[in-house]
Amino acid sequence: MIILVVLVILAAIGLTFGNLQLLKSNQGGEDFQAHLQAARVFLDQGTSPYPQLESEESLSTTQESSTQTEGVTRTPTPEFAGAADDAQATDPQVTQPVVPGTTTEESNSQVQVGTQPSAENSTFRSPLYVLLVYVPLALIKDPDLAHAIWMTTLELLLIYVGFASVRWIRWNRPLLISFLLMLYTLFTYTSFSSILNGSMSIFSLACMVLVITAMKRGQDEIAGIALALSLFSPETAYVTVLFLLVWSVINNRRSVLFWFLGVLLLLVGFSMLLIPDWVPQYVRMMFPIGGNNPGNAGILATSGFGGINLRLTIAKNAILLIVLVVEWFVVRTRNPLRLVWVTLLSMALSIWIGVNVNPDASLFILPAVLFALSLFYARWKESSYPTMSLVLMLLFGLGWIFSSFVFGSTDAMPVVIMNGIVLPGLGVLLLYWSRWWILYSTSQNLE
Repeated sequence: MIILVVLVILAAIGLTFGNLQLLKSNQGGEDFQAHLQAARVFLDQGTSPYPQLESEESLSTTQESSTQTEGVTRTPTPEFAGAADDAQATDPQVTQPVVPGTTTEESNSQVQVGTQPSAENSTFRSPLYVLLVYVPLALIKDPDLAHAIWMTTLELLLIYVGFASVRWIRWNRPLLISFLLMLYTLFTYTSFSSILNGSMSIFSLACMVLVITAMKRGQDEIAGIALALSLFSPETAYVTVLFLLVWSVINNRRSVLFWFLGVLLLLVGFSMLLIPDWVPQYVRMMFPIGGNNPGNAGILATSGFGGINLRLTIAKNAILLIVLVVEWFVVRTRNPLRLVWVTLLSMALSIWIGVNVNPDASLFILPAVLFALSLFYARWKESSYPTMSLVLMLLFGLGWIFSSFVFGSTDAMPVVIMNGIVLPGLGVLLLYWSRWWILYSTSQNLE
């Protein structure tokens, strides 16, 4: 045990050093920088990490007065959520709204700095209790070192995700296969991009994997705690959390619900002692900009096909929810792996539920892919090597070929289609391939 702890510490030190070298050549981490900056502002000033809401009225007033004074010399521009607000959110010292057309040479030079978060992604958009994770990092004076440590934490969490996902099925894991699966988990495009960006989604994914493992073992208390912690990134976990809570109540495993509510109330209650009105601030911010929020149809109304898009979105969400309801509560089986399978299906389909697909959330198909490949080997042993290799190369190659590193932006249409639709679709296909084995095949040799 002591040797294992020493090896983990040495590996963490090595990963941190490597991450520091990576950050010197590729400055990213918009998500991390936004959270770190919010934590530092809160520690220094005790103010809300949602400053764009505080300046909302003054911003609109300034824009109206600017339009009136300029007359016909300037055409009023449509007001999009996030343009000036996000720029102000990246610098909490700013107290005056940014008026279009008044940027100075100094401000332009600041935007070009590699470590500066982009205006689109640098706003703090998480529940307030997420700052509990970032406050220790905010005490580190060197932001690159703090970023490297957080990247190391995410890499270790992904290693746990890969390690736990291949252990849900009983199979003799050859060293080479285990090594390849770990490499795939760490270096697939969505993993690498999420690590570099410092995405909290990896933390949420690790919590969901812990939930599956704990519930499979009957450790409902641990499952309830991990389920609450998965809401550190709620936009990627809320669908699965909802279905797991309903399932636990129906199947007389209510301790999952009780521990979930207890931990969540502690988190929300403690954070409300710090900023009492953070919940309405968070809700007001998320609904206008949350494209993955099923309740947000505002971005659909701005398009010329708003009515059609809205109906198609409602129909899509309804179909996906019906599939989940059928798989969770209509299909009955005593196979112990059934809960693992249906939870993985929920994680995969949740990527598509909402107004827009979330390409970064394709990270949540990793456990499904590893689970299916484990079943490949458990059923066909060495003869499954060609199929496993083909699947891994296909998923790995498609992700990197259609990546933001190739197309220059995460919003590029090929990147969105591949990582938000195609790859999750392949993950769902792998799950449905394994459905027969989970439902109808005896599981004594798999459990």
